[in-house]
Amino acid sequence: LTTNVKAQGNWGELQLERLLELSGLQKGVGYSTQYSVTTEGGQRIQPDLVLHLPESKSIVLDSKVSLVAWTRYMSIEGGSSENNEKRAAALKEHIQSLRQQVKSLGEKRYAEIPELNSLDFVLMFVPIEAALIGALQADPELAEFGLRNKVALLSPTNFLATMRTVASVWSVHKQNRNAQEIARRAGLLYDKFAGFVENLQ
Repeated sequence: LTTNVKAQGNWGELQLERLLELSGLQKGVGYSTQYSVTTEGGQRIQPDLVLHLPESKSIVLDSKVSLVAWTRYMSIEGGSSENNEKRAAALKEHIQSLRQQVKSLGEKRYAEIPELNSLDFVLMFVPIEAALIGALQADPELAEFGLRNKVALLSPTNFLATMRTVASVWSVHKQNRNAQEIARRAGLLYDKFAGFVENLQ
């Protein structure tokens, strides 16, 4: 995990799925992993994970965040001026890595792919809370940079709150759908009663 970016990506996806399950979303219904769509031009698009919303809308989720520089930053003890310089360089590299991923996600323009029917932003998941907080403290403009690129940065804590909101949207949608079905059946029942009364008369 400390040196292998691919292993970190897999671990990030596992963290993501665990949090999605905790928030009450069901795989295949509320979200899909390795979701793939083919555009009209024949291009194959495969985001890490797609969050499904009512009325066939979706939100793209990404967890491919490299934390190699962050791990190095955490392993260097402070104190000496040489170590402090190494820590500062590792933190700068970590921020640059996050910015690069934000830029890369923004350039994918998922919202412009009709087949995906995605909202106009991507959720970028950073699986270690301190890694995102440390980057935001060192670079206060990072969140704004993300929003300019239509990417929202999420740590495990605010990710869970966001997913609970999505689960709540689904709950309201199902209640509305059930209310419509009840109204439809009540209408049919009324028609039967009305027909029965006419026949009696």
